[in-house]
Amino acid sequence: MDGQDVTRGQNFARGGLSAFYMNGNRGKRSISVDLTVDEGPPDSSGPGVNPDVFIQNFRPGACDRLGFGTNTCAP
Repeated sequence: MDGQDVTRGQNFARGGLSAFYMNGNRGKRSISVDLTVDEGPPDSSGPGVNPDVFIQNFRPGACDRLGFGTNTCAP
């Protein structure tokens, strides 16, 4: 070696995800929903579907119109 820091420039990501992301999100499950299809929202009352957190970025009332309101997601 010519005195260079050999760790510099190496990518520590596995499969496109960094180690920090993978460690911070270990054990978490997520779902993404395509709201452009006409099938409607997925059934949130199925087995194993009990979300602790629901994150959205819509205006107030938009989730209610799409079928993802507070009463739907938090029974």
